[in-house]
Amino acid sequence: MMMSICRRYARDQAMAKDILQESLILVFRHISKFEHKGSFEGWLRKITVRAALQWVDKKWYKNEQHLVGMLPEQSIDRSTYIHSDANHIMDMVTSLPEKYKIVFNLFVVDEYNHKEISDMLGIKETTSRSHLLRARKMLQEKYTKFSSSDHIKKKAN
Repeated sequence: MMMSICRRYARDQAMAKDILQESLILVFRHISKFEHKGSFEGWLRKITVRAALQWVDKKWYKNEQHLVGMLPEQSIDRSTYIHSDANHIMDMVTSLPEKYKIVFNLFVVDEYNHKEISDMLGIKETTSRSHLLRARKMLQEKYTKFSSSDHIKKKAN
């Protein structure tokens, strides 16, 4: 479970292993602080996500310009991705630009809200929303290309 979180935030497998190691060190260092309120798995997830964010270079967030006239957030039906291969979806998310990938993972997978994301990354909530919107659009485009190429392959067979 922890490694899957690390893989979502890491640039590559080696970085994911480093994040996992750091996460485990933090878990063992702070195990006495676990209060048995809520699930142990949730506590592990929180530590792992925070460790992953420490590994990510956040300088590009600091220089992000506020977007004026931003498009409203659009939702994408999650059932769109049900029929696709999980590994391919993971590859598509991993291939997103770093800032979009991180916000997408925090919001969609780890279920943080935009206020929490903005606090964790030191960005504005509107920037978080913008990054999520752009990540979703990029994923939609990648998925459409994948679906059409997959469809073409099936017709050829």
